[in-house]
Amino acid sequence: MFGLPMSDDVWGFFIEKHEAAKPDDYVTHLEEWEWNWLSQVEALAREDLDLSDPFAPALHFALRCDEYWIVMHARRGFPAEPPALNCAYQQGFSFDWYVFGESEEQPSTLCDIVRLYREYCDVLDLTVSQLKLLENSFTSLIGYALHEEDKDCFAVKLSLKSAVDEVLTILVDWRNPLDFPRHLSSTNEKRFSDLNCDLWDGNDDLHVNIQRIINGQTEGSESARKEPVSIHMRTVMDRKNMEEKLALSPSNIAYLQAYINMTAKKKKLECKEEEDNNVDTAELVKHYEEVKKTPTVTKDEFRHLPKTERGVALRKALKKNKRARQAEREKLRETLGDAAPPKEVPKTIESTREYDVTMVQDDDEEVEHDEAHDEFASYFNRETTPKVLITMSPFAKKTTWKFCFELQKCIPNAEIFSRKGVPLKKVVKQSIARSYTDLIVVHEDHKRPNGIIFCHLPEGPTAYFKINSLRFTKDIPRTAETTSHYPEIILNNFNTRLGHTTARMFACLFPHDPKFTGRRVVTFHNQRDYVFFRHHRYEFKKEGQKAALVELGPRFTLRLKWLQKGTFDTKWGEFEWVLKRHEMETSRRRFFL
Repeated sequence: MFGLPMSDDVWGFFIEKHEAAKPDDYVTHLEEWEWNWLSQVEALAREDLDLSDPFAPALHFALRCDEYWIVMHARRGFPAEPPALNCAYQQGFSFDWYVFGESEEQPSTLCDIVRLYREYCDVLDLTVSQLKLLENSFTSLIGYALHEEDKDCFAVKLSLKSAVDEVLTILVDWRNPLDFPRHLSSTNEKRFSDLNCDLWDGNDDLHVNIQRIINGQTEGSESARKEPVSIHMRTVMDRKNMEEKLALSPSNIAYLQAYINMTAKKKKLECKEEEDNNVDTAELVKHYEEVKKTPTVTKDEFRHLPKTERGVALRKALKKNKRARQAEREKLRETLGDAAPPKEVPKTIESTREYDVTMVQDDDEEVEHDEAHDEFASYFNRETTPKVLITMSPFAKKTTWKFCFELQKCIPNAEIFSRKGVPLKKVVKQSIARSYTDLIVVHEDHKRPNGIIFCHLPEGPTAYFKINSLRFTKDIPRTAETTSHYPEIILNNFNTRLGHTTARMFACLFPHDPKFTGRRVVTFHNQRDYVFFRHHRYEFKKEGQKAALVELGPRFTLRLKWLQKGTFDTKWGEFEWVLKRHEMETSRRRFFL
C-alpha cells in the first residue's frame, strides 16, 4: 500500500528533536512537543496530515480500493490515550491499545499504531481485490458488505452466469480471504448437498476455488489433490520461500506478510495460555501456599523515604501485594475447577461471636409455641391493626418535636400527642382506652433526643433504647419525598430469643400488607447489638439491572438498655433483661441480640 520507515527505537519518535521548523501562520497554538510528533506522523506515514482542525489532527491512510477509508484522529493525551479511529469498518478493526506496545507495562506508540493500520490496510486491499475477481466469465458479482453480526466477515452475493436465477451467498473472512469460507449457501438447495471441502486449495485465488467447488472437479490442479496448505502453515515460511514455492502475486505477498505480523502476538498469547494450562496442579497448589506465607509489607521498608511519602508508598505496596494474592487465587480456582480449595471466609467479630444458648434455630418447636402465645400473637394472627401513639418528654424542645414528626412520617397510622405534665402511666392507660396498639415515648437531654421507649399495648412488653447518630432528613444528601404507601419491613440479624422479641416489637408498629407499588422499605439491621434504622425507596433504572436505593430519612442507631414485662412500670415492674456493661460485656465477641 505505502512504505513506512520503521525504527527500532520506537520511543525515539517522541524524544528526538524534529528538524522541521514549526510554522507560524496557522499552528502557533501547538506546543513544541505537539508539533514534533505531528511532523513525525507526516514523515512516518508519508501521507497528508490534515491540520484544518487544530485540536484534532487526522492521519489519512490511503487504500487501493476507493470505497474504503481509515482516518486516525490523535487526541491531546496521545500516546498515553488511544487515538480515535474513524473507519468504514471500525467495528472490524478491534484491538487493545495497551497490548500492542513494546511490553505489557508500556503502552503503544505512534509507530506501533501506524504499523498496525498498515497491516490492516494490506489485508483489506487483498480481500477487496480477491472479491473483485469474482466478476468473471463464470460468476457475476452482485455485491458485498461487512456482515451485520460478524464484523470479521464480508457477506458476498454471486450469481452464476449459467443459471441467472441462482444466487450464492458466501461469508469470507476479510483477514484471511484465501481460506475456506465460513459459510456457503445457494438458492438451489441441491447445490452444496455433496460439498467436497478437499477441492479447496488455499494456494489459489478465491474465484478459482469457488469455480472448482461449484463444478465439483479439480480442473487439473495437482495441488488440490493434496492436503491444502493453510494460512497458518504459510506464516512459518519466510518471504523468499513463499515467492518460490507458492508463486504468489505481489498483493498476496503483502497480505501474507501483514498476516505474519498480525498473528505473531496472537500466537505468543496462545502459547502463554497453553503453558498456563499445562501447569502441574500440585505445583500450583504449592506455589499458592508459598504466596500465602510471604511476609506482608512493613513500614521499615519505607524508612528511606520522606515522612510525608511513607504513607502513600505503604498503601500502594499493600494494594499491589493484595492484588498479587488475589490473582494467584483466581488462577488456582480456574485451573482446579471443582477441586479447588474452598473460599476462605474472613474472620470478623460477628462470625467469631461467643456461643449463646438462646440462639434460635430453624424449626424450633419450643420457640414457635412461645411465639404463638406471646403478647404479639394477636398482631401476627391479624387480629389487630397497628395504631401508634407518639409522645415525648414533658415540655420537649424543637429538635425532639422534629424527631417525632420524622417518626410519624415513617410509621403509618401514627399520631403525635403532647404530654406536657401528664404522667407516663396515665398516658398508657389512656392509650389503651383509645385502642392504641403501641406507644412510643421520645426522651431528650440537652435539647436533643437521647432515648426512646417502645411499649406494646395492652399487655406489653416495654423496651428502652439509647439513641445515637441521629440525622434528620434535611441533613442527608440526595433524599426523596416520602409517600403514603405502606412500607416493607426488613428485620435483619436478630438471632437470639431476646433478639426475636425485639424484632417482633418493631414489626408490630407497621401494617400487615405493604404496598409494593410505593417501593418503600424500612430496615432494622442488628450488628453487634446496635440496631441501625434506615428508610429507603428503591428505584429501577433499567430492566435486568440492580435497583438503586434512595434514602428517605431519618437515620439513627438504637442500643437496647432494658426490656420489661407488661407496660411501663420502672418501680414495680418485672425486668426480663437489663444491660449491665461491666458485668455482662466480658468480651468483645459477646452479643445478646
